[in-house]
Amino acid sequence: MFPINKKDIVTESGEFIKINPEDTTRLNPLELITENKKKEFFQSSLKNLFEIVETLQGDKLTQQERDVLYEIFVKNNNIIRDTNISELYKELLLKENKGDKGVSRLIKTFKDLI
Repeated sequence: MFPINKKDIVTESGEFIKINPEDTTRLNPLELITENKKKEFFQSSLKNLFEIVETLQGDKLTQQERDVLYEIFVKNNNIIRDTNISELYKELLLKENKGDKGVSRLIKTFKDLI
C-alpha cells in the first residue's frame, strides 16, 4: 500500500480506499494483503523457522522433523497471529505423547528456548 494523498490508499491489488476522518470504519491492513503475499509470507516464515532450528541444533533437520514443524505451523499459524515458541513446544510434547517418533530432538531444542 502507498498513499496517493492523505486521504487515499492504494492496495497492492490496485484497489483504492478512501479515508474519511468522520468515518468510524476500521481497516485491518493484514486483510488488504493479497493471497499471493500471504503465501509468500507463510513460506518465508516457515523457512526462517527451519533455519533457526537448524542453527540451534547445529545440524540439518530430518524430513520427518520438517514435516512435523510444517504440520504444527500450518495448524497454529496464520499471518495475523504468530505461533510462539511455547506453543510449538507444547504441540511437540503432545505429538510425543501420542507416540510420534522423531520429535525428541525438536523437543530438546524448543525446551532450551523457553
